[in-house]
Amino acid sequence: MNIIIVGGRLACLLTGLALKGIGHNVHILGSNPEPLLEDQDAGIIAGTEIRDYMQIFDKSRCDFVIESVFRHYLDIQEASSSLASTLVERFTLFHVPGTQILAYVIPGKHGKLKQGYRLINWVWYFNCENLSKVLTDCDGKTHRWPLPQRKVNVDIWENQKQYASNNLPPQFVELINKTQPPFVQAITDVPATQAIHFDGRVVLVGDALAGFRPHTVASTSQAAFHASQLCESMRSWDEWVKKQSLYEDTVMEFARLGNKVEQQLGNVSQFGHYEIGGKMRMAPPSIR
Repeated sequence: MNIIIVGGRLACLLTGLALKGIGHNVHILGSNPEPLLEDQDAGIIAGTEIRDYMQIFDKSRCDFVIESVFRHYLDIQEASSSLASTLVERFTLFHVPGTQILAYVIPGKHGKLKQGYRLINWVWYFNCENLSKVLTDCDGKTHRWPLPQRKVNVDIWENQKQYASNNLPPQFVELINKTQPPFVQAITDVPATQAIHFDGRVVLVGDALAGFRPHTVASTSQAAFHASQLCESMRSWDEWVKKQSLYEDTVMEFARLGNKVEQQLGNVSQFGHYEIGGKMRMAPPSIR
């Protein structure tokens, strides 16, 4: 089959690699002028789906590390012993109604994994009454969704640090005060109503189908899941005609489950009135 993939981000690359691996003629069309996507993604979590994908399609069998220098992290060497002991080898989370903050240790520069060389990544979810004010940068320009790094209004950031001092545990207060001003991203739900269009000739994958909120850490898993399921369902056009209905049901169930989980988690941090119990698994059974 001749397949054109529009977009050069993670879901498109994973899908292209998988479909090329089973013999299809694949062309990827992306707008990025550079041949390598350096520092284009961050916060990637290697969940079950991405690990399963790598087992099938990664021929190198090497450890992989994805580094982004465009995000601001805190070098663990700058952390106090109290902060380091709280975060190292842990996923640390704190939430009360209206706010949630989490932090974890990630590989350091050049993928270093040794203790003392790693970085601390953190994410702070915060209810905002005046979003346009927060998304207005230091030059007076109002952004629609993301506010780039080094563009956060100084007064806004100082107010956030003061809120942290009054409401967050001391370890998170230290983390925020020692980190340079971060970027800001408005959180939205972006679910599509269907994955397959034009009788199977157009398929939405990754965030184009369901843009998950970042606190689900599921976008990478969804991208790998879509790629793997397409590979199982699209070995030939005749097979795709037979299996596309099952594929549609499977990926839409994944999307609906992701939307449900993200709203449950969001309700905890935003309103504090939803109790999460039991285990949550993102992926429905694979197509067989």
